[in-house]
Amino acid sequence: MVDEEFPEVSDVDLLSIWEQPEEMPERLVVDEGGKRVFVDVLWVPASKMFDHLEAATYKILPHLLLESEAIWTRSESVASLVENIRRAAFERPLWSAG
Repeated sequence: MVDEEFPEVSDVDLLSIWEQPEEMPERLVVDEGGKRVFVDVLWVPASKMFDHLEAATYKILPHLLLESEAIWTRSESVASLVENIRRAAFERPLWSAG
């Protein structure tokens, strides 16, 4: 992906699920053949995803999931959680409740 304001710098954004209680943004810088590539990772607590209706009220999560493509999951249970959250995100009463 390329940031339109900085076309010379590639930018990869990842959403990752972890067991910690809080979310954590992280920026990694990878050297790819003399070129710096920024990798932004948002670590989201797994506890925010267990109940897909609650997860749909977690403002940033549905937005990220609706506009993303899964590139790797450890298990199919995570893929089904993500899909359930995507579907629930379209329910306006849930979205406005958060």
